[in-house]
Amino acid sequence: MNKGYDFHMETTTQASVTTIAEVGRHDGQAVTIRGWLYNKRESGKLIFPIFRDGTGVIQGGELHDLERQGDAHRERTKSLLR
Repeated sequence: MNKGYDFHMETTTQASVTTIAEVGRHDGQAVTIRGWLYNKRESGKLIFPIFRDGTGVIQGGELHDLERQGDAHRERTKSLLR
């Protein structure tokens, strides 16, 4: 699903808006995908969010530092993903 893309869960004003089906046309570019968090997986210090829009599903990945973020963030993340 990932195809080696670098994902950042931040919105930038300079990134072009695309769909998951068209993300391959933007290789090496920052893009914004308008969709929703479909699911997530965690493995040690890594978190793999799975995003969905009307055209498909794509997986991202990032380091997940719960010690730095604290219990409040952990509880908020759990409630958002239920």
